[in-house]
Amino acid sequence: MAAERGMTSTRTLSESGGWRTGTQAVVDLGLAHGLWLLLVQAVLVCGLIAGTYFALPWLKLAFDKPIRRVVIQGDLQALSREAVQQAVVIYETDSFLDIDLAALVHHLEEQPWIARARARRQWPDTVAIDIVEQQPIAYWGQYWMVNAKGRIFEHQGLFQHRSLPRLWSERTLPAEAMNYYQIFERQLRTVGLGLQGTSQSLQGDWQLVLDNGLQLILDRTDPVGNMRHFVSIYQQVVQPAQRKAVAVDMRYRHGAAIRWQAEDPAAVLPATEQHGGSKT
Repeated sequence: MAAERGMTSTRTLSESGGWRTGTQAVVDLGLAHGLWLLLVQAVLVCGLIAGTYFALPWLKLAFDKPIRRVVIQGDLQALSREAVQQAVVIYETDSFLDIDLAALVHHLEEQPWIARARARRQWPDTVAIDIVEQQPIAYWGQYWMVNAKGRIFEHQGLFQHRSLPRLWSERTLPAEAMNYYQIFERQLRTVGLGLQGTSQSLQGDWQLVLDNGLQLILDRTDPVGNMRHFVSIYQQVVQPAQRKAVAVDMRYRHGAAIRWQAEDPAAVLPATEQHGGSKT
């Protein structure tokens, strides 16, 4: 009985050892298969890279063509398509694949009247350019214009037919001057007035020209508050008056000085200080 138990134990151990040996063989076979697949993939990748490398000159020769056409797209009001063509003519000697589109876009956006540009290739030999033109809302001094974001650009004699307000400042950046212009315009609109132009002196005072010809001077310390006060004086004094006001100076702490148009063109009336909008 003991001998049989010993034989059984020996057989079980032998069978168990045999099971472990078979499992190890399967694992080894799987690893070998995996390594073989990795080797095949590596050979294929290397072959693909080598084939592409040797095929590149042929592919470039087959697909890279001289640029034959430049298409200008966009709603152009001031610029002409011929002017944009002249700006990109130096790039037309490049080939379809070699042209540096980023450099082309940068070159275009350096042109005064171009706000944004985008360029793309169109197979087989065309470059399409999308142009967004500047949208000026005012003149800035004599030679410049300014857009809604306060960016100035040289007008180059274009868009002169448009009736736009004229802005200038000796001490304020264009963006800030544009912000003041928009605030003044909103306040004036409440009494049916428009704004033809603003200028700021080196001392900071604002001189405004309204669309009815009235000249308005605002103090540098609180021009927005001055404008609110002017709107009140305009409604109470200037608008109902029988005479036409030529200029209103708001640089008074408790009132304004109004200069009226003389009935006799040869006569010149001095400015009259207007306290609180109650005296004439």
